[in-house]
Amino acid sequence: MNDETPTTKTTPRETLTGDRLCMQCLHPLVGRTIEREATTGLLYVRCGECATASALFEYPTAAPWMHRMKTVAASTFAVFAIFAVLALGGVTGGFTSGSAQVATTASAASIVRAFQAAGGSTKSADGQYEQGPFGSID
Repeated sequence: MNDETPTTKTTPRETLTGDRLCMQCLHPLVGRTIEREATTGLLYVRCGECATASALFEYPTAAPWMHRMKTVAASTFAVFAIFAVLALGGVTGGFTSGSAQVATTASAASIVRAFQAAGGSTKSADGQYEQGPFGSID
């Protein structure tokens, strides 16, 4: 009889040092033993949580996502920094505008008081200004 039962003999090689995740349960595979399947010669790592065999690729599968997350974090920080600068500029501009308005109002009031104390009238001499642009037309 032809009794061809596949042998799953593996030879342990070394431990995994890259940042890879199990494709089944997303458990980190760092420190797991790298094994070579005897019949196909493929390298794989077995997950310590769910015992799923994860094939090893040329680059770690988590590395591209880590680089993307770094990019997202850096761009988020840059956007928040820009918004902070704009907010500080708005607050500074608001305080400047408000203090200028208070100063000019106080200055104008003191000029009016000095003019009235000198005997002047604060009534406008311009009739059109008092009545509006079409006050004379009935």
